Amino acid sequence: MANQKQTNKVIPPDWAVMSPYPGIRLAMCCGPNQLASVLISSAKFFTMGTSLQCDFPIEDHSKTVDEVHCSIAHHSNGVPYLTDLDSQGGTFLTPPNGRQAERIQPHKPVPLDEGSIITLAKCSVYFVLRGSLARTYAEEDSEIVMSMACHHNTMINSRQTSAEDIAEMIRMDK
Repeated sequence: MANQKQTNKVIPPDWAVMSPYPGIRLAMCCGPNQLASVLISSAKFFTMGTSLQCDFPIEDHSKTVDEVHCSIAHHSNGVPYLTDLDSQGGTFLTPPNGRQAERIQPHKPVPLDEGSIITLAKCSVYFVLRGSLARTYAEEDSEIVMSMACHHNTMINSRQTSAEDIAEMIRMDK
């Protein structure tokens, strides 16, 4: 029998914030078909379960999904996190490039990525995180700068140059 948690007792973690990515959604699927889609970037915290009070209520014919089964919260780092709320049947996560779902530990938030697949207990439907979790320009810029510095250092190291020549190359780059 599913756990009888009350939806109103589930509170968002202190670190939950609004998502910086406006198009993040959860697609509910059965087999190859998408049944529904919910925009999850519009709230900082979100619950899933059989209760109609959940943000994403699920009809479960297997009777293995709890009333309030799991939650998703957005972190200030931009990543949504999945948390099992001590469900009886478990919450399972398949990473985007993963082959097998793994049961997540209760009350331990697990980061999600675009394409992550969430399965609740033995329910026949599953959920796929959709939308871009693209990095910010600042992160991309720092990677480009690091890449250019690495390229520059590789060029210098591949030559037999003097310290004076290296100093001159660095001055010319500025």
